[in-house]
Amino acid sequence: MATSKTSIFNLALARLGASRIVDLNDGSVNASHCKTFYEHCLRKSLREFPFSFAIRRTSLARLPETPEFGWS
Repeated sequence: MATSKTSIFNLALARLGASRIVDLNDGSVNASHCKTFYEHCLRKSLREFPFSFAIRRTSLARLPETPEFGWS
């Protein structure tokens, strides 16, 4: 199982048939591309799939008054 960003990148690069990276800052073209697209792809994946670990929950503030309509 992938446990670091570098191992995740290397899995993706292997799937594309590209050469692996040693580190995100190794100066290679592939490392540069991984750094460029990672955040965008991560956020897109989290928006598109209902992962239970990626749900943010919060408590809403109570309204000071009862609404005029739509309240049951």
